[in-house]
Amino acid sequence: MSTTPIAPLHVAPFAYGLLFAVLVISIFGFFRSGFLAGAKLYPYEVARMRVVHGVFTASLVHTGWGHLMSNLLSAVFFVPEVEYMLVDDFKRPTGWAVFLLVFFGIALFSSVVAVMHYRARPSYSTLGLSAVVFGMASFFYFYLPLDKNTFGGVISGNVRAYQMGCFGLVMLLLAIRYNVAKAAPIHFYGAVGGLVVAIFVRPALVGEIFAHVVGWWL
Repeated sequence: MSTTPIAPLHVAPFAYGLLFAVLVISIFGFFRSGFLAGAKLYPYEVARMRVVHGVFTASLVHTGWGHLMSNLLSAVFFVPEVEYMLVDDFKRPTGWAVFLLVFFGIALFSSVVAVMHYRARPSYSTLGLSAVVFGMASFFYFYLPLDKNTFGGVISGNVRAYQMGCFGLVMLLLAIRYNVAKAAPIHFYGAVGGLVVAIFVRPALVGEIFAHVVGWWL
């Protein structure tokens, strides 16, 4: 993890490049309604193999300035940090390749699960970077699970990273259970995707979490 709240540009060029691309493509979509509609994810259509490109394009477009800015402001805390962590572990250029795998792997995972969930609803569509943001946050907290939380305060700064990740997953499940936010399910899929991809990239985290939990209870 970097020593600053936000990883600087020179240590995370791909992350900032991707976020800038999302910014440009989303702004273009604001003025081209046909482009925006075509880039959405339509689970009903994807499940029937009619319009499948939304699985890859939905994360790049947004409904308006508020939607776009809220996602980018959240993303800037986690997406560059994940690139920094991976480059630190794998070194360049392998770390960059792994980072791109993580970013697009989370996007693909959340889209595929959304297709499975909403495949029987012809009117449902989704778009935006939020699933990837939640996935990156989940990856950030689970990848090095025993690190102390550097985004912390009095409470969160004294817990392990994976505990923050688990807390986030539980809060999303509660949001789904009590219908707190319409987008809660897709956010949860993204967060689960971040955990799945983290395990794929670094399987040792499972044993580290298990050992810490067992030692905590004994």
